Amino acid sequence: MKQWLDKKCETFSYIAGEDVTHKDVVLTHVGILVVILACGLAEWLSI
Repeated sequence: MKQWLDKKCETFSYIAGEDVTHKDVVLTHVGILVVILACGLAEWLSI
């Protein structure tokens, strides 16, 4: 698993124009998910 996380992600590296690892991609997706969930929770609490 560690080897895969440290490996360059070709797709996102091509999109970003710089070297991006699978670890960077996973952390970015988790961060975006946390923001979306926080927004949903804030909306739910305000009702």
